[in-house]
Amino acid sequence: MLERDRHIVSGFGVLIIVLTLAALWQITSYNQHQREHREKAASYEVADSDSSSECRGLATDFDRAACLAQKISAEQEQERGRADLHAQQDMSTWALALLWASGIGILVSVAGIVLIYATLHETREMTVATREIGQKQVRAYLAIQKSNFAISNRLLKKPVCAL
Repeated sequence: MLERDRHIVSGFGVLIIVLTLAALWQITSYNQHQREHREKAASYEVADSDSSSECRGLATDFDRAACLAQKISAEQEQERGRADLHAQQDMSTWALALLWASGIGILVSVAGIVLIYATLHETREMTVATREIGQKQVRAYLAIQKSNFAISNRLLKKPVCAL
């Protein structure tokens, strides 16, 4: 692997770590905001729950029982509403977490595809180089071991220079 490729892979690894930390920070802050919202809603309900003293001033036991039954039913509806709100907020927190996880997964997949393409490209280059080396190895080479060389003059019929 080339030094440049190592830097690219290292940079991509750092990017994934930074994105993961950013996702965790956002999810944590979002969850904290939801928790504060639930506490605020609970404080409103505590102020409303003191209204049960209204039933004490009614004249008959039947009217008091009907009033208390109505208050209990209203409190149960409020509790069901709180539970539904809590479930919806938890689902939205997990949906945000899955959004981040999907985005990071897509980036990792794209990086994997790029690295596979780079590997394929390097393999092709290596195949071409190996083919050239093989062709050069089987090629016939001529080597001269001994030779005689002479320059002669035809008119004099004797060599002018001989090696």
